Amino acid sequence: MELFDFAEAKAQKEAVFDVLEITRTEFLVKARATARRYALNHGTVTIDDVRRFTPLPEYISPNVFGAVFRGAEWECVGFEPSTRVSAHARTIRRYRLRATS
Repeated sequence: MELFDFAEAKAQKEAVFDVLEITRTEFLVKARATARRYALNHGTVTIDDVRRFTPLPEYISPNVFGAVFRGAEWECVGFEPSTRVSAHARTIRRYRLRATS
C-alpha cells in the first residue's frame, strides 16, 4: 500500500487551485498585481512579500496564497525560510518574472 501518491496529490492541489481561480478571482488579481510590482521593483518576490502588502479578508482562507504564483509568468529561483513567525521558518520559494520574448 502506497502511503503517498505524488501524482494524485498534485492533481488534487491543481483542482483546488482551479476552484480558487473562480471563487477568489478578485483577491488573486490583487495579490498577483502586488507580486508583479514587487518583483519588478526588487528583482524577485516571495509569498511573504505578497502577504505583507496584500491583506487577507477574514472570510478567505490563507490557503488562497498557494495559488498566487500559479502560471507560466513565474520562475522559481530559490528556496528560503519564511520570515513570518507563524510559519515556523517553513521553506518557501523565491520567484522572478520570466523574461518575455
